[in-house]
Amino acid sequence: NYHRGGRGGGGRGGWQQQQQQQLNIRQEYRVQCSPVPISATSLSSDCTIFALGSVEGSILLYNLETKSVLKEFKEVHDLPVTCLASRPIPNALM
Repeated sequence: NYHRGGRGGGGRGGWQQQQQQQLNIRQEYRVQCSPVPISATSLSSDCTIFALGSVEGSILLYNLETKSVLKEFKEVHDLPVTCLASRPIPNALM
């Protein structure tokens, strides 16, 4: 983490490094969501749906609470999915 020193910028004080906190991250579980490699991901704003784009051009909507696939869009692209974005408003995809 960094914070800006001085008032109103102008370079006075420069960037100063704050004390870093130690993160304790552990893997709770591991589930195979797709038989092919994943090339893009996106997490819903409520952290319950994980969108996965595959190298074969398919998209999976995965429910993190039930650990199951909600919906699959098979080969919607001819090339690998390179980007996914979630939106905060529920829609008719599910």
